[in-house]
Amino acid sequence: MDKKDSWINPFNFNKNLVVSKLGIGAGFRYATVVVHGPDRLEAAGNIKVGKEFEADMALSLGIGKDQVISFSMSEANIMKLVKFAAEMADIKALENIEGADDILVFRDLKFYLSTGAKVFDVYYEPSIPIKGSVEFLKKKGDSEGRLKDDGFMIKAGLDNFNIGGLEIRSAKDDGKRATMDITMTKETQKILIDGMIRFHDLHLKMYIDADMQERRLDADVSIEFLEELSFKMKAKARIPETKTLDGLLVRFEAELRPDLFGAIFDGINNGIDPRTPIG
Repeated sequence: MDKKDSWINPFNFNKNLVVSKLGIGAGFRYATVVVHGPDRLEAAGNIKVGKEFEADMALSLGIGKDQVISFSMSEANIMKLVKFAAEMADIKALENIEGADDILVFRDLKFYLSTGAKVFDVYYEPSIPIKGSVEFLKKKGDSEGRLKDDGFMIKAGLDNFNIGGLEIRSAKDDGKRATMDITMTKETQKILIDGMIRFHDLHLKMYIDADMQERRLDADVSIEFLEELSFKMKAKARIPETKTLDGLLVRFEAELRPDLFGAIFDGINNGIDPRTPIG
């Protein structure tokens, strides 16, 4: 397809769907084309749905291991998603809604699923990677993940913020962002989770730093709901590589306050107005 051309409403799928920059290819592994037909089909192009939603895509479908699905989008915010839904449902009242563009914004979203194949000479290695960033009320977050034959990796981070009764920040260092970094492959096994969430009476703090190669563990986890319900646990371990116990360090402490019935009765008492007559 010529770069200036577009395909509106392909296959009568939806009147708001437009495909452009479309390229289609077919591969034949056998000479008996009439009998077997193509053994590989590939396509790439740009998809636009309505006025707000636009993305690039690549697709390869083949026999055996030649499969690729790729998707990428530069930016989308909550208002674009609302307008997109309004266009799809033909709700005129929501199509022209304005404001609040910076409440929730997604940027540089990329996703593909590949078994190891090419789409128009672009090779996609065998994996399932996901990558993108998000901005919530001008606070930035980002995430990246990858699943391969030898394991998986997940990385994410979110700037600290305190809005109303909701607070999110690092559990270890006040003022820093919450982070997560988990890698479980044949070569590397490590976990780093550093985050604290507080929403009114609910308080969740989690700091876990474990590395199998360095043979160490540091953990500080606490869950609090009201004053009567709480769980706290701290752990620290250093395991030497030698067969002896020289240098072994293990510390563990935990506290559980399961006064569940007290919390229930307090809630009942607080909810009863003593001035209200019974009967």
